[in-house]
Amino acid sequence: MDYVLYNLMFLVCIILAIYINSLLCRVNFYDHIDFSGRRYFHLDGIRGLAALFVVMNHAVFSFANNGFTPDEIDTSNFWIFAHAGDTGVQIFFSITGFLFFDKIIKTNNNIDWGGFFQARVKRLVPMYIMATTIVAILTLLWSQGQQSPLTTLRQLINIYGFGFLGSDIWVNGFRTYSLNAVIWTLPYEWRFYCILPVICTLIRYKRLFYFSFVLAFLYALNDLYTGQVVWVYFISGAAAAIVNNTAKLTLRKKTVAIDVISSFAVIICLIYLLNCDLSGYGFERFTIISILFIFIIWLKPGILTLRPLVYLGEASYSSYLLHLIVNALVIKSLSSLTDLNKASPLLFWCVIASLVGITTLLTAYTFKYIEYKFLKK
Repeated sequence: MDYVLYNLMFLVCIILAIYINSLLCRVNFYDHIDFSGRRYFHLDGIRGLAALFVVMNHAVFSFANNGFTPDEIDTSNFWIFAHAGDTGVQIFFSITGFLFFDKIIKTNNNIDWGGFFQARVKRLVPMYIMATTIVAILTLLWSQGQQSPLTTLRQLINIYGFGFLGSDIWVNGFRTYSLNAVIWTLPYEWRFYCILPVICTLIRYKRLFYFSFVLAFLYALNDLYTGQVVWVYFISGAAAAIVNNTAKLTLRKKTVAIDVISSFAVIICLIYLLNCDLSGYGFERFTIISILFIFIIWLKPGILTLRPLVYLGEASYSSYLLHLIVNALVIKSLSSLTDLNKASPLLFWCVIASLVGITTLLTAYTFKYIEYKFLKK
């Protein structure tokens, strides 16, 4: 019975987020998107779903993360939501790997690295600073410990470390993890950006590149069998970029039947990934995610190009950074009105749905009026 309920609530949250974005589509909220253009809209769609998966993953654990354990709710069985977080992060890394290897291939390995890193800074830093400043303010408001001003200042500075100084930071006895746990993935992104010039240099010396590729592949296999690893999904993206730019593998004509079958296959595969009992970051899941992602890049399933999903993808970075803050603010506010340790299942699921809905709507605005303002400069 729990299995059916959790899948049903997962579906309700997805429908809610899609409905909110469909309303935004009606008013052309993101008027900068040209849906008649040649943009990778299927990538926006799968990015939107990945972001939504991460949001739902943390939503169901938001009570516990903020110090409340409802007696009638057993979160130990929420593995569909736990797998949603794993799947979302893995898809994010695959997308990053694809986009930049695709750029390397399309530009024939001629990239303006100054412009490249400037674009990355504009894309990632402004929203991060805003989100982290909110985290710092809430931390000072909610902390109760007594430390010297210098120690507090040093710990606050650590919060701005873009994840390189950790995401489990304590300030005056307050653990910031409930507000910014997701930043643990950001250092992987920056390390990948920094190593790209090296990869491009190696590509110019083919023998050295092939040798380096074999070493990286063996290193990836070792990591997959010995522990939790996420960097290997950059390889999944790189493989998809090669497929996307190989003429012999390019699908010349896409029929309605292929579109329907490919869309259905993506849905079935995602359902399996969310419900299977495979290790969250093991070799089996890596294989499935890699095949799925290459499949999406190759066939461009029509379901992923739906405008509400594209809208979700557009605001994915904002939702990634802000959803834990939304969770904490809502949970803290509710706790002043009722004892959340005695929350009924109905109240619990209503809160979860509201967290998803508030995050979806709020981050649409933060993207448009904060992120995009810097992106278009």
